[in-house]
Amino acid sequence: AGVGLAALATGRSALVLLRAGRADEAGPFAREALLRYASADQTTDVANGLGRLHTVLGHIAVRNDDVEAAWMAYTAARDHLRRGNDAVGAAMAQLSMGNAAFRGGDLGRAEAIYREAMEAFRVIDYVHGITVARTNLGNVLLDQGDSVAALAELTAAEQAMRERSLLDNLPETLRLIALCNLERGNLRGAADKAREAVALARQLGNAAMEKAAADVADEVAAREADPSLIDTVIDPNP
Repeated sequence: AGVGLAALATGRSALVLLRAGRADEAGPFAREALLRYASADQTTDVANGLGRLHTVLGHIAVRNDDVEAAWMAYTAARDHLRRGNDAVGAAMAQLSMGNAAFRGGDLGRAEAIYREAMEAFRVIDYVHGITVARTNLGNVLLDQGDSVAALAELTAAEQAMRERSLLDNLPETLRLIALCNLERGNLRGAADKAREAVALARQLGNAAMEKAAADVADEVAAREADPSLIDTVIDPNP
């Protein structure tokens, strides 16, 4: 029990270091801890600790644009967290696997993993996870050129976020809806969602989301200013 609790506490400490912006310390700390607990009996606590340590290494790999290392770390994290019966953590690791595939340009794999993660979150009724997976799925569908399917997923995510007051990721969902509307020629709908995304991101103090949404708003404004596009607005719900 003592080893298990120590492993779990170590995994949590590595995450704290990473979230504090101390990735240069979190990486070596996590790797050393993985070696230390590699031969420990795989109790629930040990498995969950190892899962968190692999998650830290996955996040660091993403920051370093090492998609293959991120994929391997997140896969190991998911497997350990499943053994530790941490359903939320395992599904979050799977979501991160999808993000790694997306970053690596494997859109088909990313789509499949996002769908699997969304189903895993549904099983445990974790609405926050469902909305994040759904937003990411909408993003990859949009990149694949299917704005209709993307809009359906993103609209469902937006509705759930509003119903449960899950606002932290809503600006990104609204930004992607704006892009869907822009892709389909619905300039008014795109402008409305982009403006709302900018305002909400500013209210939440999320400068990165605000900048991303503002870029879309500028793109929409440029399209609206082009007389050749005045008659391209279509019904957003055919």
